[in-house]
Amino acid sequence: MKRTLFLALAVFLVSAVWAQEETTIGALGQLDSKVSELGVLVSARLGQLPAGSKIRVENFLSGGGSSILGAYWKNQTQSALLENSGSAFVVLDSAAGMRGNFSISGEIYRLGGVTRIYTRLIDTTTSTVLQVWQSDLRLSGELAGLVAVSQFTNSGGAVQDMNEPDSMDAPVMCDAGSVLNRALHQGDTDWFIVTAPESANLRAETSGELDTKMVLYDADSREELDDDDDSGEDTNASIAWLAEAGKRYIIKISGYDRGEVGDYGFSVFPANSY
Repeated sequence: MKRTLFLALAVFLVSAVWAQEETTIGALGQLDSKVSELGVLVSARLGQLPAGSKIRVENFLSGGGSSILGAYWKNQTQSALLENSGSAFVVLDSAAGMRGNFSISGEIYRLGGVTRIYTRLIDTTTSTVLQVWQSDLRLSGELAGLVAVSQFTNSGGAVQDMNEPDSMDAPVMCDAGSVLNRALHQGDTDWFIVTAPESANLRAETSGELDTKMVLYDADSREELDDDDDSGEDTNASIAWLAEAGKRYIIKISGYDRGEVGDYGFSVFPANSY
């Protein structure tokens, strides 16, 4: 009986989530094509709804806030659905504040160098998620800036990045060998988590013009292992350590003082020594 329920659940999950193949995107035209491809799939699913269903395209949030990529994905998705709409379904003007009986919305996450976008079809009358589409993108060149910094601010007016809010309990994943673009706003602290694929010397460091501080923790025990201020280039922080295979480490980044704000890079890579 338990096995039957498990198999039934597995079939449901597979049928409810559709994943696009991971794609490297270096030009806006490629990104447009990716959304158009998704729009065809979403339109096909909307065609299975009761005739004349009203669809409202809502926000795609990044870390709980808005972003350039989120606004783009929303607008392009709405355009793609308008091209395929007809008697089967109607796409509402989201700016007019009209409420549909179904909605399309989603979230954007950074997983190392991959940007994952979840697009969800929701029955608004029952708050039921009917379908989820997963798009994994590796944005390169100028398009990487769509993910690096969002266009929303905190109460002090300083720019936050799309990975906010993060914390020691919800750090941003960083793969060894990757570089993440982040931003510090006033009084901000950024958190990262790194899993060592094998035992090796690793180095974490920041880059840019900010004066940063760094603290290294054991992710399981929360024990502080090391801290640094200016061991990197200029006023950047840098810590090297012997990482154990499969072990997780949390790294905290902050400004030297609360007024240190702006963009910076964070990277973890193999080190010759520590």
